[in-house]
Amino acid sequence: MLPTVIPISCTQVEVHVFRRRGKRLETLLIRRSPERSLAGVWQPVTGGIERGESAMQAAVREVREETGLRPIRWWALEHMANFYDVAADHVRVVPVFAAEVAWTDPVHLSHEHDRYAFLPLDRARATVLWATQRRAIDALVEEVLSGSPGGAAREITARVAQAQAQLNVARRDLDRERDLLTKSASTADMVRGLEDRFTLTQAMVREAEIMLGYAAVRAPFDGVVA
Repeated sequence: MLPTVIPISCTQVEVHVFRRRGKRLETLLIRRSPERSLAGVWQPVTGGIERGESAMQAAVREVREETGLRPIRWWALEHMANFYDVAADHVRVVPVFAAEVAWTDPVHLSHEHDRYAFLPLDRARATVLWATQRRAIDALVEEVLSGSPGGAAREITARVAQAQAQLNVARRDLDRERDLLTKSASTADMVRGLEDRFTLTQAMVREAEIMLGYAAVRAPFDGVVA
């Protein structure tokens, strides 16, 4: 006889948007509009993952749609929100992201929310409704704001910049070697080797950019646990 299983769903994302100036640091909360369920509840940016969309792509889109913001840095947190949905009898797994915006970037709310506030982390922690969101704020501090090596490794924008820098070097090396070849100061084999390196670094840039906005993990993700 097969054991009873509980479905697992990963169809939503959560984004903790923050800004900093010197030692001052604030995180963004937005209030749910009166016509919505849980009206008046303050929360970070949340939203559904559309079919064919990655979690990272959904996070970028939801921040843009709900706040009008375009963050300058992104992190995929090691922490994920997990909770049991009684009505659906599902275990929900929610990827959590952190996103930094400039101090002066303006917020433009959608109809889904009627107010916003940038709050110190302790006030934000006391304001959100769900324990999973309080734990996510703690994870923001531990993984990103502490400057830990793990946080650096989880920063997605840094990977894009690093790959782009490597591509620029590969392009310069290839152009120089092609010029030397025209002067009979290099060989075709040397140029072909640099062309292969250039193609590889192009792929690295594309992979890093995909990770930022078009990651390969597709939604919806479903599974079961015993």
